[in-house]
Amino acid sequence: MRRAVAGRMMAIGGVALLWAGSAQAQFQLPDKFTNLKVLPKDISKEDLIRTMRGWSGALGVRCDQCHEEAPPGTRPDFASDTRWEKRAARDMVRMVAALNGDYLAHLEARPASATTPTSAALHVECVTCHRGLPRPETIDSVVAGVLAKDGVDAAIGKYKELRERYLTSGSYDFSDRPLNALGERLLGEGKGGEALAFLKVDTELNPSSGSAAYLLGDAKLATGDRDGAKDAFEKSLALDPRNPRARRKLEELKAAPSPKP
Repeated sequence: MRRAVAGRMMAIGGVALLWAGSAQAQFQLPDKFTNLKVLPKDISKEDLIRTMRGWSGALGVRCDQCHEEAPPGTRPDFASDTRWEKRAARDMVRMVAALNGDYLAHLEARPASATTPTSAALHVECVTCHRGLPRPETIDSVVAGVLAKDGVDAAIGKYKELRERYLTSGSYDFSDRPLNALGERLLGEGKGGEALAFLKVDTELNPSSGSAAYLLGDAKLATGDRDGAKDAFEKSLALDPRNPRARRKLEELKAAPSPKP
């Protein structure tokens, strides 16, 4: 029973961690643990360590994310609730337990059809949102935050930095979708220059994306570059001949007289 409970708790995630690896050789872990508020109070040492390691991997962090570091050769005060991260971890565990137990467990199963079999029950884990990141944010959210604070160049630099670091990890979505969405939002806000900067990067990194090429055309139109817009729409149509928006924009550009210099 203990093992089953610990396994379930490991799946619902948080950010509390346990000293592991080489640090374990420096002190003896206690056999019993105090101040347990979301894990079973009688959990075994093995199950608790396994749970903490699961959380650690899901968030890509180590023990000092939640537990204060101790001098070499001394045992950390695992019971201490000093760190905000540890207190937040408990709320995360409770939240995901509620999602799995109070909501997903009662979700009506999708009816089977000739083409769609009955789906397995959904179950969220800490990795579902965190994906190896301490803070579960999307790449477009991170970039938009840097854009608002430090401007276009810093935001593009942040995107490229994260792309280089996390491209193969699955932590962020580096397809064309996030930059498409950010560019489209900026266009809607009348920020054609900012949109153009991001969509140039988007089309460079995603040269086969018809959507990115189309939005680049919109950004070029918004900044007065009709010839550049025409080229972008033509490329979008070549990549995605079924895109009616690109075809309509091209027809409008051809029908409208060019502005006088």
